[in-house]
Amino acid sequence: MRRVAVPVVCVLVVAFALPAPAQAPADVNVGAIYLCNELTLRIRFPAGGQSIEQRREAVRLRIVRAYATEQVTAANIVARPVGADWAIYVGRQLIITVDQNHARANNTTTAALAQLWLARLRDLMPRCRPDPNPPGSRP
Repeated sequence: MRRVAVPVVCVLVVAFALPAPAQAPADVNVGAIYLCNELTLRIRFPAGGQSIEQRREAVRLRIVRAYATEQVTAANIVARPVGADWAIYVGRQLIITVDQNHARANNTTTAALAQLWLARLRDLMPRCRPDPNPPGSRP
């Protein structure tokens, strides 16, 4: 009996030690980007050596930088091909790169997903400009 139990335990340990395939996080809001309290886009996969959370923070900071340095109008928010991926910019400020993993997860192409995200950003960014003097602050 002891001889049977040892190999089974070893097989289970090896099976659990194998890396899991890349997948979206259990909490779908981990990578969510909101503008005007509306879901604008959702980062579901790590890329470029950054975790989902790091990518979300990088995109958030890029949006803040775009408001500070670029003219935020629908016409100034554009998508451009970058190899097999697409990148969305506000003026010269990169906002996000739409990659193959995200396109696959949405059952579409990078170009089509870029157009969807572009439309959301064009709709929300111009009308969701941060208030430089929020209520309770001193001008």
